[in-house]
Amino acid sequence: MSELLASDPQPSVVGAGFYRWLREVPTLCSGPPDPDLRTVFETFLCHEADLLDQRRYETWYDLFTDDGLYWVPIGDEADDPARAVSVAFDDHRRLGEWMSRNTALRRALLLKVVAAAP
Repeated sequence: MSELLASDPQPSVVGAGFYRWLREVPTLCSGPPDPDLRTVFETFLCHEADLLDQRRYETWYDLFTDDGLYWVPIGDEADDPARAVSVAFDDHRRLGEWMSRNTALRRALLLKVVAAAP
């Protein structure tokens, strides 16, 4: 995380090529679901949620690869982030920007609390 804060902005991985690839995913993932793979994903999502609940944001951020995406669509029927309304649709760079803002805000609030203490 500290490397990101000290580095120049990274290019976004979200572009026209990504959206073309995304439209092919349903074809690539056709067939019956793999129950073992489902367990792996569920375990990962629970771990991710625990990190966020514990406000361990840097550890959560470190789970993402440079080409990772974080997509939170609104509704169960969303299948295309290019057309769907989303709560969040961020690549690694944008998540890093969110982390930077969040860290700065937490520090500012902590300083305010410390300054207000008797």
